[in-house]
Amino acid sequence: MLRADIANKPQEIVQQDHGFFNLQVGENNLEVEVVSTLESFKLGLGKRDEIGSDGMLFVFSSRRIASFWMKDMRFGIDMIWIDGDEVVEITKNIPPPNRALPQQELELYLPESPVDKVLEVKARDSDGLGIEVGDKVKL
Repeated sequence: MLRADIANKPQEIVQQDHGFFNLQVGENNLEVEVVSTLESFKLGLGKRDEIGSDGMLFVFSSRRIASFWMKDMRFGIDMIWIDGDEVVEITKNIPPPNRALPQQELELYLPESPVDKVLEVKARDSDGLGIEVGDKVKL
């Protein structure tokens, strides 16, 4: 995502690509890494052996049907789809891809409806934290 895409978000997020911020999801206070450049957005959690925080938050400039893939992922994740200040969907236990698959055959993951944020956490963490559709979210 380009820095201009998050111009209407808190200034501290715009200034720090890979900055760490507190995110409240339901009753949970999480420390998340927020990406703020196109390069970081494309890479996401790829090529890492672990998340390094409670999750990675992608913030879009407007609501959209965002598509994600698991290119270069080494561990499974849950994707928490957020619209405004509410969890609207959760895709659980997405496994890392079969490394033998060509890039064009990787599965795409999309929400059912437009979102403006996506939080990626370790696989099963959404269940472990009790995160549910309808939970409120505050950055």
